[in-house]
Amino acid sequence: MELLSVGEKIKKLRKDLGLKQEELTDAQVTRSLISMIESGKRSLSPQTAAIIAKKLNYYYKNLGKKITTEYLLESKEAQVQNIIQEQLDNISLLLNSKKNLEHNHIHGIFNRMMDLATNWSLKSDFSKVLFYRGNFHYHIRKYNLALMDYFSALEFTLESRNYEKAADIYMGIGNCYLSKLFLEEAKLYYNKAQTISVENTTINHDQIRLEATMNLIICYKKLKQYDLALQQLYIFKELKGLDDASIDQATLMEADTYRDIGNFEKAFKLYERLISRCDGLSATKRAHLYNSISIAYRLMGKIDEAIEYINKSYELKDEIDDCPHLFLLELAQCYRRLNITEKAIEILKEAHNISKQLSDNNSEFQILLCYGDIYQYLQEYTLVEEYLKKAESLLNEDTTKAKYYDVYSKLAALYCTLSNQQKCIYYINKLSEI
Repeated sequence: MELLSVGEKIKKLRKDLGLKQEELTDAQVTRSLISMIESGKRSLSPQTAAIIAKKLNYYYKNLGKKITTEYLLESKEAQVQNIIQEQLDNISLLLNSKKNLEHNHIHGIFNRMMDLATNWSLKSDFSKVLFYRGNFHYHIRKYNLALMDYFSALEFTLESRNYEKAADIYMGIGNCYLSKLFLEEAKLYYNKAQTISVENTTINHDQIRLEATMNLIICYKKLKQYDLALQQLYIFKELKGLDDASIDQATLMEADTYRDIGNFEKAFKLYERLISRCDGLSATKRAHLYNSISIAYRLMGKIDEAIEYINKSYELKDEIDDCPHLFLLELAQCYRRLNITEKAIEILKEAHNISKQLSDNNSEFQILLCYGDIYQYLQEYTLVEEYLKKAESLLNEDTTKAKYYDVYSKLAALYCTLSNQQKCIYYINKLSEI
C-alpha cells in the first residue's frame, strides 16, 4: 500500500499525466506555490486544492477518473484510517455472504490492520479492529476469543465516551454469553446496552432496544421464566421502528410462550393470526410457524394434526436459504419426538452433510446427539455409543457446560442401561467435574 503526503500525491497525479507545474497554475495559484506544496514546504488550503483538482480533472475526465478536493487534502493518517475501514468493510461483506471463510487469511488481515493502527498511534482504529475481530470470532463460534476482543475494545470505547459503539459492544458480549448459555450474564449485558444507548440518546438507541429486548425474551424463555418473557414481549411491541417481520417474529414467540405454559387457547389464536397472513410470510417464517403448531398439537396429544403440520413444514425445506442445516435439524427433532424415526434419520443425513461442508461443529454436535436419541429409542445401543462418542470428540475449550452435561449424562445413562458399571461411574464422575 502506497501512502502519499499531500504534496507527493499532487506531484504523482501531475506526472502521471505528463504535466508540468505551470499547467496547474492560474491567477491565484503560482508555479512557486505548486512547487512548495509538492516539496512539503507549504500546506494545501481547501481553496487551492479546489483549483488544482479542477485543473487535474480537465485531463482526468477523459480517463474516466475524478479527483476530489477531499482526496487531495487527505493526510497520510487519514489514508491509513480509510485503508483500515475498507478492509474491515470487506470482512463484514464476507461474513454476511455466509460463504466458507479462510480463517488464516482473515486473521492475517486483522493482524495487518492492527499493526497499521499501532504504528500510526490510532487508538480508536485499533479498538475498531478489535470489535470487528470480535464479530468474526463470534461468527465462527469462538466465543471466548470474541469476548476477549469485545472487552479489550470496550475499555478504549468507554474512555473515549463513544457510547454508540459501547452499546454495540455490549450487544456483542451479550450475544456471546447467550450462545454459551450463560443466560444471567447475557441479560446483564443486554440491559447495559439498552441503558447506555437510551441514557446518552445514541443514534442507534432504537435499534439497540429492539435487538436487546428480543434477545432478553429468548433468555427468559430458555430460563423458563415465562412471565418475564411475556412482559418483555409486551414491551417489544410498543417499541419504535418495528417492521412486519419483527412483529411476526414477536407474535410467533408469544404464541410459543403460551404454548409452553399450556395455554393452548391463546397460543392458537396467535398462530391463526399468522396463518391468516401466510401469503405475507417468508418460506422460513411459514416453516417455523408450522413447526410450532406441530409441537403444540403433539403436546396436546393430537398426533395426527402434529404430523400434518410437520409435513407442511417439511414441504418447504428446499426454500430455506438461511442456515438450512439448522432448519433440517429442527425438523428431524420434531419427527423424532413423533417417533417417525425413519424420516428423522433421512433428514439428519442431509443436515449432517451440510454442516460438514460448512465446518459447523456446533450444529454437527447437535445432529450427533439427535442420532443418539433416535437409536436410543430404537434400542440400537452400539449406534447410540458410536454417535455419542463422536459428539464427545467435538468438545473443546469453547464448548459450553451445557453441552458437556448433555454428552456425559447420555453416556452415563447408556452405560447404565448396558450394565457397564465402570464406564457409567466414569461419566458420572465427569458430570461432577463440570
